[in-house]
Amino acid sequence: EDSQQANIVFKQAIGLRRSDPDYYAFQTLNQILGIGFNSRLNKNLRIKNGFTYGVYSQPELRRQASLFEIVTEVNNGVVAPAIRETMSEVKGVCELSVTGDELHLAQQFLSGVFVMRLAHHSRLAGAILGLRLDGIDPAKGLADYLGRIKAVGAADVHRAALRHVDPKGFQIAVVGNAREIAPQLKDLGLPVEVTDAEGSSLSV
Repeated sequence: EDSQQANIVFKQAIGLRRSDPDYYAFQTLNQILGIGFNSRLNKNLRIKNGFTYGVYSQPELRRQASLFEIVTEVNNGVVAPAIRETMSEVKGVCELSVTGDELHLAQQFLSGVFVMRLAHHSRLAGAILGLRLDGIDPAKGLADYLGRIKAVGAADVHRAALRHVDPKGFQIAVVGNAREIAPQLKDLGLPVEVTDAEGSSLSV
């Protein structure tokens, strides 16, 4: 109740698997939207508005039900505008194509991280196991990655966003001072359920 900070998690189910043709485009989309200093979410929430020191998005790819999430932490007083701006950026990647500069930076980063990851034996082993569990030949999956990332175009990113992300489909959880936060959520027109740490309902 006395916390000055609110943790916000946006999450939705997505129909994406590691073997999906959109996998590489979605990884690029995620990079542009919510990974690193140059991401759209960071530029908006941190650099432009000063709401947070950190925000990120990530897909959680699973064999049964995959998830897509966005996570940030802000002051209690700016929960509503932080949610509004986050949803604006998600809507933006679904409605408009990414720029050439965004695409180039994302491809550079993903390629560099991939090469660095394979330099560590434990991470290489994990990558091989993950591909095998997803029904993908590890040798082919690793050999094809850089080329597939490089081949992603702006239209591919836009298609992946439209197919797999629903701006109105997120469930949002906020942990913080309910008395200060709940009215903001209601003002946004969001359905609000307030619980304690054990999940029991509370009235505020």
